[in-house]
Amino acid sequence: MEGSDRGRINLGGGRERTIQAIQALAAANPTPNSATSPLASGTWDLVWTTEEEIHLFRKQGLLGCTCQAVLQTTEQSTQRLENIIEFSQNSALRIISKLSPEPSSPRVYFTWEDARVIYKGFVLPFPSFFFVKNAYYDNIYLDSEIRCVRDIRGNYLVVRRV
Repeated sequence: MEGSDRGRINLGGGRERTIQAIQALAAANPTPNSATSPLASGTWDLVWTTEEEIHLFRKQGLLGCTCQAVLQTTEQSTQRLENIIEFSQNSALRIISKLSPEPSSPRVYFTWEDARVIYKGFVLPFPSFFFVKNAYYDNIYLDSEIRCVRDIRGNYLVVRRV
């Protein structure tokens, strides 16, 4: 993962090797039923991803505001997921989803409930026709510090507990 700018840069097959390492971790997942495990709750900081949309915001920023952090907060008790891309100048992209974890499985279904851009303190809601419905991700590896996810589109995400 080193030198990849959190997965954005793919030098010498580094992305493929990282995906192979994630898949090897998945085979050794210490957390059965990771979709419903309390370990999944918390705030997570992006370490690495194949999601191009995240890389676009990290590289381009938001209308002159630079990306400061990419975070994800999951809460099992309220079945809520919040994806946050924080930018400079009091700006952010926030997407809130309702979670529906599948028992005895790594799979978590989600549906967007709210999405908004905050630009220099002004809140701009996304129109609901942009909302993602009936998507899912799999917590393919989960321990007390690291979570690895594969989503419905085949993207990978590695996050570290904050």
